[in-house]
Amino acid sequence: MDFRGGSPSIRFCCPRKNLLAGGKCGDGLIKEIETKFVFRIGKHGKLERKLITMLSLNIMERTPFFECVEMLSLKTDDYMLFKDGRLRVHSRNTTLNQVDYCLYPHQIWSDLNKTIRIVLGKCSAKLRPAAREITMVSMVCCILTIAVYLYVKKLRNVIGRCIICSLFSLIMSCLISMLDSFRLLDNICSLAGYNLYFFDFAYHLWNSVISYQLWKELKSMSISRDEPRYRFLGYSVFVWSSAAIPTGVIFLMNHFWEKDPHKWDWMPLVGYMDCSVNIDNWSAWIYYHGPLLAINTFNVAFFTLTAIHIVNVRRKLNSFKGTMTCVKFNKLSNLLFLRISVIMGVSWIFNLVSFWVRLNSFWQEALKIADYYHYALGIITFVLLILKPSTLNLLMDRIRGIRG
Repeated sequence: MDFRGGSPSIRFCCPRKNLLAGGKCGDGLIKEIETKFVFRIGKHGKLERKLITMLSLNIMERTPFFECVEMLSLKTDDYMLFKDGRLRVHSRNTTLNQVDYCLYPHQIWSDLNKTIRIVLGKCSAKLRPAAREITMVSMVCCILTIAVYLYVKKLRNVIGRCIICSLFSLIMSCLISMLDSFRLLDNICSLAGYNLYFFDFAYHLWNSVISYQLWKELKSMSISRDEPRYRFLGYSVFVWSSAAIPTGVIFLMNHFWEKDPHKWDWMPLVGYMDCSVNIDNWSAWIYYHGPLLAINTFNVAFFTLTAIHIVNVRRKLNSFKGTMTCVKFNKLSNLLFLRISVIMGVSWIFNLVSFWVRLNSFWQEALKIADYYHYALGIITFVLLILKPSTLNLLMDRIRGIRG
């Protein structure tokens, strides 16, 4: 049965980065095949192509990729396509309705009579309740924290400037994710996705720099305000270039592999289901989870070294200080543990744990608290770094100095 003349259309997936107004798709697929092929259901319900001078466009429909997907390569003996659009997959003993699947837009056209590639929706992504609202407040608190660090000169040491860059990267990541959730970045979807990846990596790398520098200063018991300028410049070159390199790599992977269905499982898929990089495939361990695991392991290691050093110092002080002084110092050092764990980004290790146990409903529910902690990270940072007596005193001294 031919698809032309009122028969159901064939649904081809359209990457989100190519979606246009009115449900059209700007990936050039129609232009690529309109002078070559027409599709029809052939014998035994197989999708076939025939060479003709032009394509009857009314048989083609473009539909967005699902939020999380699975690609299937179906041989001719593994499926049957009905004229109402339903697709029977013999190997899975299931029949898919037309809305449950779409054809991958970059088929191997010369092989279409032997194999078709379809994309299935596996799930529907949903934001946590109040996630946007908490994130917005958190971003405001990050901006306020940066403003205080820029305003108070004594806070602009190496650690302070690294914290500013870390929070700036966090703000950019949250802002892009927020705008994307409201579908305000569709016109620059790919650009937004690569920038999100870049600032996400930069944020974690700045946390590593802070972890190393803080451990170094605490161990030497010297937190100087007059460090050599090249130290921060060196850190900046390291972080921004280290974040740019993998961003360039995933850009090249998408650019050169997107028209090859065989490379689907390896692609970062920026701008396909979402503007952001796809982190659900096993290959994400190469370009996302693996590098972040290494970075966060580094952060946890230096947090542990720093904590051990603080504990050793506390023991020495406890050996000759009075009981009340010991209690006071213990409280201060415990609060210090909390502060350094936040600015070192130790908690992000739970994101990787969440990925490992994503198929376990119990642990997914249990780790919701980690998600909300990260939504509110800017708020927590503001409270711990700005609303402490020493910082407030510096801020008041700065204000009094300007008035005087």
